[in-house]
Amino acid sequence: MVGVSCLYKDYQLECNTMNDFPDNFIFGTASAAYQYEGATDVDGRKPSIWDTFTEQHPEKIEDGSSGKIADEFYYLYRSDIVDKLKVMGFDSFRFSFSWSRILPYGTMNGGENKKGVQFYHSLIQTLIDNDLFSIGGYEDGEYAPGRCSHYAGNCTSGNSAIEPYLVMHHILLAHAEAVDLYWNQYKVADSWMFIYPKGIEDLVMYVNENYNNPTMYITENGVQDPSVPEDKIRIKYYRRHLWHLLQAIKMGANVKGFYAWTLLDDFEWSSGYTLKFGLYDVNRKTMKRTPKASVDWFTIFLKPEPKIVDYGKLASSSLLSGA
Repeated sequence: MVGVSCLYKDYQLECNTMNDFPDNFIFGTASAAYQYEGATDVDGRKPSIWDTFTEQHPEKIEDGSSGKIADEFYYLYRSDIVDKLKVMGFDSFRFSFSWSRILPYGTMNGGENKKGVQFYHSLIQTLIDNDLFSIGGYEDGEYAPGRCSHYAGNCTSGNSAIEPYLVMHHILLAHAEAVDLYWNQYKVADSWMFIYPKGIEDLVMYVNENYNNPTMYITENGVQDPSVPEDKIRIKYYRRHLWHLLQAIKMGANVKGFYAWTLLDDFEWSSGYTLKFGLYDVNRKTMKRTPKASVDWFTIFLKPEPKIVDYGKLASSSLLSGA
């Protein structure tokens, strides 16, 4: 079992690893362009809806911030991938494209921004050079201009190829209904929003049993934890969710991958930078990345073989708590 059935004595802890999951199971981290990249007015990029919204209505963001700087991933992506993602042992990185960087005027007639496309080409090539599986938002260049053809053709897989064209209308309708329901019935009593690890097992098994067991990827899963750098909540969260996911797989669910949200603390929309979802803390003034205890945990979990680790020397001694 994953990280839950652990034997410990005098801070010596032996945990199982990713080896408990099926062969070729993918472990990765997820990101999003506006939340990570920054450089919103650099190299031909034009304002997106969120640029305009945060500039005109900073009062709508909890800390008055925006994604103008974010994590400066636009400049620091190589070190984030090579020195962090790869070193930890992840297989994959999920990212999205900033269309205001690729098509700054909103249409093909307005012209492609070659510098923007080149950024994504370089990002994808960095992943490939480091044996990391890249997953973006589209299946092939037919749906995303220049994405897997022309001078930017290296992304090995996509995610919901025609999603924006086929389902965005219904997604927006569903979101509108959910927002209305939330504000009218639940806002004053949101204590129901609690962590329930078995939920991931239940949901996966529901899809398995009701939709002919399709191939599934958990493309985003995580929790905000203010206990920097101890990460007591986050470590327990991942331990339990991965254990329950494994139970679903053992019962036949066709799950092929799991993506943690997220590698870095980032811009969390209307919450600004007040929520801490990252495995790494990001200093908002210096952009320095500092590993949290969850980095230690994932590094050990993703080792190809189990090992004995002295957690007395690690900040992640919180691993010993919980079941």
